[in-house]
Amino acid sequence: MGRGVFRKCGTELGVLITLRELSTIIKRQDLPKIDGIAMTLEKFQTIIRKDIALVDFSLGWCAPCRIQEKIIRSLKNRFTDQAAVAIMDLDADRKLAADFFIQSVPTVILFQNGKEVQRFVGLQSEETLQSAIQSVLNKQKSKRQRDA
Repeated sequence: MGRGVFRKCGTELGVLITLRELSTIIKRQDLPKIDGIAMTLEKFQTIIRKDIALVDFSLGWCAPCRIQEKIIRSLKNRFTDQAAVAIMDLDADRKLAADFFIQSVPTVILFQNGKEVQRFVGLQSEETLQSAIQSVLNKQKSKRQRDA
C-alpha cells in the first residue's frame, strides 16, 4: 500500500470495472455509484467545491478501509444537511490517488470550498472526524456572523 501499488480486487460496493467498461459506461451516461455519488472526476470536483466536504479515499480490499467506511456512513447521516460526505474507491479512479498524493489507505481529506483543510491517514475514529467537521462548521458560522 505505502508504495502506491494498487491491485484490482472485488469490492463490497460493486464498483470494480475495467477501463473498457468504464469508457462504455461513460458514453452511456450510466455511471457507477457509491453512496449515490457518481464516480466521475467532474462529480468529485463538484462535491469538494461545496462549503464543506469529507472524502474517504479507500480500496475495497483494504480491511481498515472497510472499518472506516462504517464510520463515514455514520458521519454522512449525522451531517446530511451541513457537509458532503463521500467515499471514493481508488480502484475506480487511480489518477485521483496520484493527484492528491495518497500513498496509504484509508486517507480521509476534509475540504472547504475546494481546498484541503485537513488530512487524516490511517483508520480514524468517528469522534476525530466528527470533531474536525464540527470545527470547520463552527469557524464558518463565526465568519458568517461577523460578515452579517
